[in-house]
Amino acid sequence: MQIAFYNGVSGMVAYQEQLNVTGHNLANVNNVGYKPSRSSFTNLIYTQMNTQVKGENLVGHGVKHQDTDLIMRQSGFDNTMHQLDFALTDKDCFFAVENPDGTTEYTRDGTFALSVEGNATYLVASDGSYVLDESGQKIQVPYLRDKEGLTDEEREALADSDELDYSSLSELIGVYEFKNPYGLETYEGNRFRVTPISGEAEAYEGETRDLVKQGFLEFSGVDLANEMVKLIEAQRAFQLNGRVVRTSDSMEEEINTLRQ
Repeated sequence: MQIAFYNGVSGMVAYQEQLNVTGHNLANVNNVGYKPSRSSFTNLIYTQMNTQVKGENLVGHGVKHQDTDLIMRQSGFDNTMHQLDFALTDKDCFFAVENPDGTTEYTRDGTFALSVEGNATYLVASDGSYVLDESGQKIQVPYLRDKEGLTDEEREALADSDELDYSSLSELIGVYEFKNPYGLETYEGNRFRVTPISGEAEAYEGETRDLVKQGFLEFSGVDLANEMVKLIEAQRAFQLNGRVVRTSDSMEEEINTLRQ
């Protein structure tokens, strides 16, 4: 009975972890650029049963929640027509942002804004973190008067203009990739941090013009219907393992009563 009891307990612990992962995915169903996670399980140790039957007769000792894996699939796009919204068309690429403490994180969330600091205007993320270019530097938004290809008349007309040039931002924003993006550490929903498994971030070497879509945002990667099915499965599995624990406990109590 002890084996059944421990099997049930291990199952409850494992499926509680799956409930946590699924609940986190559901909570981020509307989070721009969010990449969902999934649970993976593994068997616990097997032992040889002492029987008279030939062959390898093993008994298992439950299950454990082994790992939480990222699902880096490409999501659809929301056409916001807002000039400071950006989306990436390659599922393995990321924007880079610099936090106030100087650390760099990576995200698929292109909900950007402007930060005016003195005479300069910088492109920032929704939380105020600086968006970085391909060299890892803060992006200063240029003025229309500095735009290339202007005629002398146009340049003279814009000489005193403080109007910003949003059209060139998609070319200024850095795009980064990793040798193993599945090894990134998830941080605060749609942010990621580098790990030894992911490898260091590398600036995208090709043309980024087609990678960065201005005026679009990437939907969350959560499949609501699929996550609801996983939620029901985990709930039922948790309840079933709870019944195993209660039944095992009742049988053990009955055996102890008989011994008396």
